[in-house]
Amino acid sequence: MVSNCHNGKTAIRVGFTPIRIVCANTLAMAHSSASSRLLRVRHTANAGTTLETIRDIMNLASQEFTATVQQYQFLASRDVSMKDLRKYVKILLNVQDKDDKDLPTRTDNKINDIVDKALHGLGQDINGVRGTWWGAYNGVTEYLNYTHGRNESNRLDNLWFGQNVNVNGSALDTAVEMANSA
Repeated sequence: MVSNCHNGKTAIRVGFTPIRIVCANTLAMAHSSASSRLLRVRHTANAGTTLETIRDIMNLASQEFTATVQQYQFLASRDVSMKDLRKYVKILLNVQDKDDKDLPTRTDNKINDIVDKALHGLGQDINGVRGTWWGAYNGVTEYLNYTHGRNESNRLDNLWFGQNVNVNGSALDTAVEMANSA
């Protein structure tokens, strides 16, 4: 959305909004909606340049969003075997070179917990999720978001700043890579 009063009294407002703007009422809803975080650009001599920069950033964000959706759809279109699911989890936990019988009990329990979430976790009952690479990826993210760590604060800190930043980041890339080769 781009909103401009054309008299220079209010800022030009730019941003994404889920509201379809068709009249003054829906425009007011979009302006006040908590879900639309609008950028405001003052009416100055540099407003045109600033708006061009914002447009480029928004186009990039839109392209990234579209690419991510395509990756998710690809994962949902590919089935995963139990063998590949377990291999995927072991890769993410960096124990892919170890035999199952040589794994510490704690690591084996983590693997089993993630596999269980990939098969029976949140949203796995939705048609087309369980048994796919999308379901496998969601099992990992559910584990990182709701299980791994001592408490909610620790999990969040670990997801944002700790080792789970890397696990979470590589989970999607690894799932796409393995789905491509399956």
